[in-house]
Amino acid sequence: MPDTEQLHTLSAELLANAELSEGAQKLFRSDLTPAAYLAGLSNAGLFPDAVKFTAQVLGAKKSVAWAAACVRELGAENGQTEQQKAALAAAQQWLTEANDEARRAAQKAAELAKISTPEGCVAIAAFFSEGSIAPPHVQSVPPPPNVAAKIAAGGILLAVIKEPKMAVQRFERCLQLGLKEIPA
Repeated sequence: MPDTEQLHTLSAELLANAELSEGAQKLFRSDLTPAAYLAGLSNAGLFPDAVKFTAQVLGAKKSVAWAAACVRELGAENGQTEQQKAALAAAQQWLTEANDEARRAAQKAAELAKISTPEGCVAIAAFFSEGSIAPPHVQSVPPPPNVAAKIAAGGILLAVIKEPKMAVQRFERCLQLGLKEIPA
């Protein structure tokens, strides 16, 4: 998660971590707050960039929680398989318990739901959020930096595009949920 100062001003490092488009990078000004930059991205219609940026600002755990909320809300409209529901439940379990057993259960649920689904992305983002990504009882391997937030953003993007004709409204709804966690 970015430090407190970073939450009040933008940094080139934060933008680099988000891997934003050229158009989004052109809107960058270091004097903007993250909330103001997010508003600029949204106003410019750069919704995928806004999602990726929000996830990076929130950091690993909060981005998983945000993605779970978005996928839960948007997925209910499209029907979810039992495996997808289980993946979302496993991610939620990890958010509640935040222990290695719950994190590894989220990984297994993600594999069953497929990481090509929004629910699978949320569950695998939980797995990559902390701890070791190596099998238990072997040398610890930390997850790559910022990857959990990137995967969580991917889950949101997949959920949004399930209804292409409603994409703008679906992006806006998810960004409203994310904005609640970003200081003005």
